[in-house]
Amino acid sequence: MPDVSEQRLSDAFEPAGSGKGFEWTAQVVNIGGNHSGDLLKKCKALYDYCSYVNRVKGNLKAGMPKNDAVGEAVDYAIKENYLDGFFKVQKSEVMNMSLTEFDQEEYDRNRRREGWEEGMEEMQSRTARNMLAVGLGSPEQIAQVTGLPLEDVTRLSEELAVAAR
Repeated sequence: MPDVSEQRLSDAFEPAGSGKGFEWTAQVVNIGGNHSGDLLKKCKALYDYCSYVNRVKGNLKAGMPKNDAVGEAVDYAIKENYLDGFFKVQKSEVMNMSLTEFDQEEYDRNRRREGWEEGMEEMQSRTARNMLAVGLGSPEQIAQVTGLPLEDVTRLSEELAVAAR
């Protein structure tokens, strides 16, 4: 990753960049490795954190088992008083957080499930809106058919009435 890059919120969604209207962008600063030295000089806490992460990565690259790599880096951070003693006070929490791995497969499963749920909600709302527009049932019946709460169907009915005026 370059030292500084720009990322758009819409890039995180399918299809990328197809959003309309407001576009949120963020300037991303790479603080890993030998990047952003000026920023790290200005912020001791960030410097300490990056030094710790780089120490863990270096230990892993040298062939140390993960537990040993993290343990050595935490002990070094304590010795160097990184984050003004935070590593010493929160040693077990830092160890636990550092050893917890990001599970890409679980993340992907959750994203698919969330997307499916959002799609179902959209389909329910669209179906209810269409049924209301053509007068196919009472709000209670439409709520039962679509699985939407009655309050949502009533709100959609009111929105349609306002739009028809």
